[in-house]
Amino acid sequence: MIIVSHWTIGANRECPSESFQMEGILAVKPYLKAIDRKPESDEVFLVGYSQGGSTTLGVMRILQDEFTKELPIKALYAGGGPYDTPWAK
Repeated sequence: MIIVSHWTIGANRECPSESFQMEGILAVKPYLKAIDRKPESDEVFLVGYSQGGSTTLGVMRILQDEFTKELPIKALYAGGGPYDTPWAK
């Protein structure tokens, strides 16, 4: 599963969704089971930039603290602010 946290938005109309990603993560497995499908893997990839970078780190902490076995994190990509410098590439 790939979970993308959106960037900083300036208005409600810029928001790509109106739900918090954790709700989507925790609802996807029961939904797939209901339609007789399952994910290819339980591994999770977290991605976010700008405000989404901070959100991605928060989601990582929740997954590590509360859902380690159910949603193992394979990789995390978070960026923005002082961490996105030309010499860091």
